[in-house]
Amino acid sequence: SKVPIICICNDRQSQKIRSLVPYCLDLKYRRPVKMVIARRAVEIGAIEGMKVETNAAEAIAESCGNDIRQVLNCLQMWASTNKKHKKKSGQTTDITYKALKERQNFINKD
Repeated sequence: SKVPIICICNDRQSQKIRSLVPYCLDLKYRRPVKMVIARRAVEIGAIEGMKVETNAAEAIAESCGNDIRQVLNCLQMWASTNKKHKKKSGQTTDITYKALKERQNFINKD
């Protein structure tokens, strides 16, 4: 096929992946550190109309194991849960460290 297929995995040694190895160009990447992820999350949040505190973004990155895909998913979920409030008040969606900890405590109660 002339159309490239991109496969992403976290465990290169997995039995499921071994059959693909002979047909792949193996590119290895290290996970970025939480400060790099946090900086990018703040930038993405600003582009999407969200105000994300740096320390909150770092906490999200740390809780997601420095996985940028999961961080983006968390930002998306945070924005969608605040969408109703945003429409009513006309404010931007803010992600503060305090609000993040309150949500984590609420989740941990259940």
